[in-house]
Amino acid sequence: MLQNYFYGGANSLWAFYRVPMLSNKPSEEYIRFRRYIDSDYQEEISRLLMNVAYQEIDRIQTCRQRQNSDVEHIKSFDKNGQKFMFLDYLQEYLDEYLKWRESHPGEEVDKTNGALLLGKMLNDRIEGVQSLDREQFEDLLQKYIIENMNERFRDYMKYLKAEGVLEQDENGNYIHLADLKIEGTNGRSTEENL
Repeated sequence: MLQNYFYGGANSLWAFYRVPMLSNKPSEEYIRFRRYIDSDYQEEISRLLMNVAYQEIDRIQTCRQRQNSDVEHIKSFDKNGQKFMFLDYLQEYLDEYLKWRESHPGEEVDKTNGALLLGKMLNDRIEGVQSLDREQFEDLLQKYIIENMNERFRDYMKYLKAEGVLEQDENGNYIHLADLKIEGTNGRSTEENL
């Protein structure tokens, strides 16, 4: 998978990304898409993921509206469509807020508790609360998207290390990634170049 990301060299504008598995398909699929390599890549990617968050909120609202209508039931959509699926960590913030709200009826969320505040704002957005401060919501949403991107990257690196993929020789070069040539790194495949 790393080779697909570095397709065309370190300065290439394109990479191949793995598409999430749909159902129980027996093969992996990849799409060619822009590779984010600029210094503000987190800003760019998080902005795009914020669009995904808004799409998920729209889907959740649609599923809730379907529940209260006489529209024909769609089993999987109506069941799974009521939660965050692609940005699943947002569901954790929402669930944590709903649990907190149940045990603290009538109390206001502490504004210094960012995760709980994000959960509240996600809930308000889903419920269509008009007084929601959009700028504050987007700032907080972006902060937690970036935090989760970084956490998932660290987890992925831990996984690669645990599997032995990142085993290095005495010169600091990866043994199992010897064929991974990253342009502009003098042929060295090291952790800082990933």
